[in-house]
Amino acid sequence: MRLVFIDIETTGFDVSRHEIVEIALITEWGGDIDRWHARIRPRHIWSASPKALEINGYSEEAWEDALTLKEAVFQIAARIPDRCYLVGYNPSFDWGFVQKALKESGHFRRRIYLIDVMTLVFEHCIPAGQPHLSLVATREFLGMPLEGSHRAMKDCEDTRQLYHRLSRAGILDRLWWRFIHLLRILRG
Repeated sequence: MRLVFIDIETTGFDVSRHEIVEIALITEWGGDIDRWHARIRPRHIWSASPKALEINGYSEEAWEDALTLKEAVFQIAARIPDRCYLVGYNPSFDWGFVQKALKESGHFRRRIYLIDVMTLVFEHCIPAGQPHLSLVATREFLGMPLEGSHRAMKDCEDTRQLYHRLSRAGILDRLWWRFIHLLRILRG
């Protein structure tokens, strides 16, 4: 089973007018792992949300050597084949932007199966006391480092780690997380 972990950073939330500015893909298949990351130069930065650019760290200097979307699409198309499992933290958001970019370049994917790690968080962490479903809240709840958040490769790596950790979690794991959560509350 080919798992492709994904995370993107965008110029905003609206797929009809905003763009991908950073993407990370980690592919697991047959015991091999392939990591790929790219910054993508936006074509119409004037339509970007200033808050989105602030969150994802966009600057003209940092994106000086970024790929064009056309250059990036060939890499993306090669790494997201038909009939793969696309795993992300709310992957329908990421897939909406990627699918639009692929279609605009003539690359069509018929069957992509989405696996949402947020569902695993809802099943395992919320009942154990995690207050919110966000990736930041999940990192905090499970004691994962926050440094580098909102960068595509960091978020993709963390999503991959969460997928493997939570998809194998059982009742003892949940009890342990609840215990640790209660200790944090008691310590203030």
